[in-house]
Amino acid sequence: MAYQTTLALSFLAPLLLYTLYTRLHQHLTNSAFKAQHACKPPPFLPGSGLLGFSVLKSIVASHKGHTFLSLTTQKFREIGPTWAVSYLNRTLIMTVDPANIKALLSTHFADFSLGSRLAVFAPLLTGGIFVSDGAQWQHSRSLVRPAFTRAQVADLESFEPHVQQLIRQIPGDGRTVDLMPLFYRLTLDQATEFLLGESVNSLSSAEGSAQQRFGAAFDYAQTKLGSLNSAGVGAWLWPNRRFIEAVGFAHAFVDEFVRKARKERASDDGKEKEKMGGDKDDEEEGKQGRYVFLNELAKATDDPIQMRNEILNVLLAGRDTTASMLTSTFHALSLRADIWTKLRAEVAPLEGKPPDNETLRNMKYLRNVQNEMLRLYPAVPSNSRLAVRNTFLPRGGGPDGKSPVFVAKGQQVVYTPYAMHRLHPTFNTADDATAGDNGDACEVKPERWDAIRPTWEFLPFNGG
Repeated sequence: MAYQTTLALSFLAPLLLYTLYTRLHQHLTNSAFKAQHACKPPPFLPGSGLLGFSVLKSIVASHKGHTFLSLTTQKFREIGPTWAVSYLNRTLIMTVDPANIKALLSTHFADFSLGSRLAVFAPLLTGGIFVSDGAQWQHSRSLVRPAFTRAQVADLESFEPHVQQLIRQIPGDGRTVDLMPLFYRLTLDQATEFLLGESVNSLSSAEGSAQQRFGAAFDYAQTKLGSLNSAGVGAWLWPNRRFIEAVGFAHAFVDEFVRKARKERASDDGKEKEKMGGDKDDEEEGKQGRYVFLNELAKATDDPIQMRNEILNVLLAGRDTTASMLTSTFHALSLRADIWTKLRAEVAPLEGKPPDNETLRNMKYLRNVQNEMLRLYPAVPSNSRLAVRNTFLPRGGGPDGKSPVFVAKGQQVVYTPYAMHRLHPTFNTADDATAGDNGDACEVKPERWDAIRPTWEFLPFNGG
């Protein structure tokens, strides 16, 4: 027995010594870094601690009650623009300070990664621009960036057929209609036409068709991933047959377009162009001249998985942001007849004709409404980054909140545009001193944009 105890200690002692050495070395390294950059600790959320059960209980309850964003905003209002919260042996830094967000997304960009986003969005996305870091992100960016030049995104004519199809879905007898699902189908139709060269036409496709099934499968997979992302875990934790089938169908649907694009590229690389010489009808000429993201992508890479990933990445991001803003805008218009009247007056001179880009640029009130909706209802209301090395945020530490805040390697920083857009003094244009701490910043007021020119305190598209 004594021999077994001695043997066990001989194994445990080196492990214990190594653990103590590692912890001591990390503590000394962190202390030296803090001293070098004059870092001071931020305030902590009351209830924080090693386990932080009260904090965890509050977070879970707010997610269930769909009040997480309003709860977080209130905590920022009470504690300040930067603070920390500890629970389950982890400490997160929370911030709505524009200087800190600029550091995360610009000046200290290389110090942070997306963290576990790739694991969370798998298996729908196994790579691509919105789930990658470092060299992989740079490569994805080089593939995707040409699609978003002004010439490509300014193609307004491609929107008109889909808008008309949406209008046909709205009852003309005054019945109440839920616009949100229609907006999501509208943006899916437009996005797939731009990305794949062929719209799924979900607004008009027959029930049970491949196009309709793709829309339903993509919606379900995305919704499921969203709920799992809120919990901070990946889809692998809760196997779900319907989710797996939805992902498989979405992949197969896009893969068929990828196969066609690669085949067309292979033909172009050969001598197929010479065989296809001669006259072409007007429709074929139109197709040849139209920009299709997938066809351009096929010129830059022959990897079918990467092509599928980039398509789904852009579809996931581009579709939701537009549909979200449309939904928020029409919700506001349904409650504010004054805003509706002003918009109608600005649009009336068009006399029902589609606007061109120059006309849109000159619609000042429309632009104000768009900015106000993006401010109050940003498409990504909360986001985070994970430190890949010891670093710091420029503000938030010390009693006055003006000192740098130390961020340890592996620590998560959460930033919340939803709260920042409601709390930053830039957006308070109220004259009445009794209007409250944030004045009219939580109200829908498009006119405020006539007088303000925000920078990093306005983050509708994550600094992009």
